[in-house]
Amino acid sequence: DGELQRLIDGIPAPAGIALAADEQSLLLACAGENAIWRVPLVDGQVTRVTRAIQLSGGVAPGGLVTDSDDNLFVAHRGLGCVWVFDKRGEPKYRIDSSRGDTTVGVCLDPSDPRAVLIAEAQTGVILRATLPMY
Repeated sequence: DGELQRLIDGIPAPAGIALAADEQSLLLACAGENAIWRVPLVDGQVTRVTRAIQLSGGVAPGGLVTDSDDNLFVAHRGLGCVWVFDKRGEPKYRIDSSRGDTTVGVCLDPSDPRAVLIAEAQTGVILRATLPMY
């Protein structure tokens, strides 16, 4: 109906957001905690928020995106990589930028489900990686 509604507040430095494949929860990059929160949605309202993934090293998570299999892609600033986690939060892949340590954004190529595009801010480049079929 065009109305803006606050779902959650008090987030320690929000940096990225993605909708889970089932559209029943949001995944939220919390730079202040170097973590990814899961924000369940029930009837348009937030229920119990949990820490889905605790990252280590680097500075903080940035851009997020999910694919149709509910894998989560996380640009990890300071480590120069993109992590790919499965729907349970287990790491599947680590894609190294090979150009710099400031990976800030990630998206998927809609014409190729295996292609990952990565924004690297230190060098100002967009990188393309192709994942193996799984």
